[in-house]
Amino acid sequence: MKLEKIIFLLLAAIALLVIVAGCSCDRGEELDVVAPSAPSGLTVTSVSPTSINISWSPSTDNVGVKGYKVFRDGVQTGLVVGTSFSDISLVPNSEYVYTVSAFDEAGNVSQLSAPLTVMTEDDCPTCSKWLTEISFTPPTDAGTIEAGESKSAGTLFVKNVSTSSHKANLTLSFPDAVAPAIDSLSYTIAGETVGEKLSGNSVTLNQISVPANSTTEIQLGYKIKEVIPVTVADESQISLALTATTTDESGVTEPGNRVFPSVKLDKLEVLVAANLSTSYEASAVAEDKVLFGRSVAKAFVVDLETAGKVKMEVIGSLLNDSLPIGYFWVNGVDDEDITISCSTFESKIPKTAITSKSFTLNLEAGKNVICFKTVPYANKIAIGEKVGLKITGNNFQFTNENYTAEGLTNVAGVIKMSYDRVSNTIISPYREGLDILMSYFRLYPYSSENETVYDGSLYPKIQKYSVNIKNPKWFDTLVNYENLDFTNEDGNHGKNSFLELVPVSSGSPGIVLFTNEQAVFSKDGSKLTFVNMTGSQMNKSLFGNQATISLFTNVYNNGETFGPTKVCWDPISVKYVGNPEVRMYDPDGKRFR
Repeated sequence: MKLEKIIFLLLAAIALLVIVAGCSCDRGEELDVVAPSAPSGLTVTSVSPTSINISWSPSTDNVGVKGYKVFRDGVQTGLVVGTSFSDISLVPNSEYVYTVSAFDEAGNVSQLSAPLTVMTEDDCPTCSKWLTEISFTPPTDAGTIEAGESKSAGTLFVKNVSTSSHKANLTLSFPDAVAPAIDSLSYTIAGETVGEKLSGNSVTLNQISVPANSTTEIQLGYKIKEVIPVTVADESQISLALTATTTDESGVTEPGNRVFPSVKLDKLEVLVAANLSTSYEASAVAEDKVLFGRSVAKAFVVDLETAGKVKMEVIGSLLNDSLPIGYFWVNGVDDEDITISCSTFESKIPKTAITSKSFTLNLEAGKNVICFKTVPYANKIAIGEKVGLKITGNNFQFTNENYTAEGLTNVAGVIKMSYDRVSNTIISPYREGLDILMSYFRLYPYSSENETVYDGSLYPKIQKYSVNIKNPKWFDTLVNYENLDFTNEDGNHGKNSFLELVPVSSGSPGIVLFTNEQAVFSKDGSKLTFVNMTGSQMNKSLFGNQATISLFTNVYNNGETFGPTKVCWDPISVKYVGNPEVRMYDPDGKRFR
């Protein structure tokens, strides 16, 4: 037991020594609770209209100063290690109060220094001091603006802090590059609106009253000229800058001015200008004024000296408010024959679906014939609804409202026409004329929804047909047979010339040469004209999905024996109800129009 007591006493002694030693160490590392001395000697080292630099004498601390906190008007605005501070982005001609405190590593903070009051320099020493602030709120709908359009230019707020009413002259200016496109600027104060034309590149709002201790609100707007000068580029950024001068109570202008940063408004959309001596709206001269479902029509012919952008808009709507026009395309040849001017073959801009009521379109330099095609109308459109396109350029605007809608269903959307030639036709001189089959054309009607499947229920009725005594333009050699004398209704040389429309019969594999419709040709210069021909429905047959137009003529030959190996009559104007898209093919199946 003695040994155990001895061991216990030894352990207790060791523990006591450790406790005593620990207490001795803690006494040497007591916590720092002493704050640094307050900074002193605050002074200004430099001042500008928008900045103030100050310095001070260093503080002292029992351990050491870590840094300084700088306060402007009671709010901490800086944290520095050294004994100087630079304050920036201040308001000119304004008073500020600075104080500084020091802090150490332990986080002890000194008392604040004595305050230092400093005033920024005046950015306009000769300006009136009542005008302390002009703020500008830009428009919320900034985007694009075009010729003739007016939009908001934002709102100005002019603040008067004096006890007297004053007046200001506000000069609003646009950048030089875009100024020629600006027509006028308007401003509205207390419900009254005034419009001012630009003088140079600016407008001055003279003697704007600002009551004592209040703010005057000025709503701004601007308008683009109807025709934008060619020197102004498309997508030009429109900005607005402000310079303000002030007047005293008697209206005398005081010296000096304040210049404010410019703000961005809209981007200018510059459309192309047309050569108006040749540009025109296609007023249904070559086409009917009635459009059926799947009709093709010519809207405009626009002649451009340079390529550029135009704005297009669809006119009319279906009963479900969808668009009545499905496609548009642009050709380069204007012709009375719609099959030429509105051909989709080798067009400048190919057949393109219209998916929105308005859109922009880039046109090439030269002649641009703009054509369109309607969607099916059966039970979908109000009869007589105006249908067409509207086009807007820099110096022109056409609205094609010459067309009205009909809901006819059984018309073709596309007609494929191929021709065959009659060979070895011989007409002896000075003999009585005979009815001679000169050529015939095969017609294949299709719907626009599926242009590869023939639909015999779709029939185009012929409204107008013209022929030309010349060899057609698709022949290698163009010959005008001047000696041929075409008989008229009272012809002395034989029977009447006529045209017949012949459906293919299920009982005959070839052309059925019987007269279905006949009409007399009359001679008009080198053309034979035929008007108001109404044909029968083209029915699908057992031997061919087609109908034929046969051209017979009765001629009197005043010259030598007439015996060309190939004779054909050029259908320069075949007019169908509904204006379907006509595609023409030669006997070898090659499309040429």
